[in-house]
Amino acid sequence: MAQRFWVLRCCCCRRFQGQQAKRSGRWSCSVCGQRQAVQKVYGQGSGLECRRHVQKLNLLQGEAEEALGWTSWCVEDSLNDSKNRAAQHEDSSVQQ
Repeated sequence: MAQRFWVLRCCCCRRFQGQQAKRSGRWSCSVCGQRQAVQKVYGQGSGLECRRHVQKLNLLQGEAEEALGWTSWCVEDSLNDSKNRAAQHEDSSVQQ
């Protein structure tokens, strides 16, 4: 009989990973070590199937986080540029 695996997501570090299916319903994250109960199974199957699914999910999550980081970085830069322009305008007004 083939081993069954689950695709799970850590509640602490938010990374997806494949874990062997267990009756106890508890598992430890291999990234951060957090021991936790199974909240949701994002997929199940053989080790190979779960490994591929985990890679896809973590890639999509990483791309989404990167896009959010890029967006917040752009917004932060535009706010800083606006503040710098206002400060320069204030300085030029004071000098005159």
